[in-house]
Amino acid sequence: MSAEESKKIVLKYFECMNNGDAAGASDQLAEDATWWVIGSIPGISGTKNKKEITDVFKFLLASLGGKTNFIIDHVIAEGNYVALEARADSKTPKGRVYQNRYHFKFEVRDGKILRARAYNDTALIKEVMAEAKES
Repeated sequence: MSAEESKKIVLKYFECMNNGDAAGASDQLAEDATWWVIGSIPGISGTKNKKEITDVFKFLLASLGGKTNFIIDHVIAEGNYVALEARADSKTPKGRVYQNRYHFKFEVRDGKILRARAYNDTALIKEVMAEAKES
């Protein structure tokens, strides 16, 4: 798979999330995909399978009023690997501003995301999750 093809698949994932389409984002994942998130937030951090991370996508979207606003700053692709820096500029349903920065490393296989690693401000995610649970 070429670097450009790998990049296209990863960018499709972000397009789906920005459109509030958790199912479409999940469709970008291989059936045996794993997604790892830094930190120690119960239910969010650690390694997740496709079903588990899809549930996280749905929760994230609900916490942010139905869609994200990932702004892609940099994308570097080499073969099956894509490194991407992004920032979120969203609001919760209660109007709280959510601005987080992310670094992702993706591995793509056969037209799907096989592995993802996500690095971000986990304290901010925890605050937004607490507010979402109060709603």
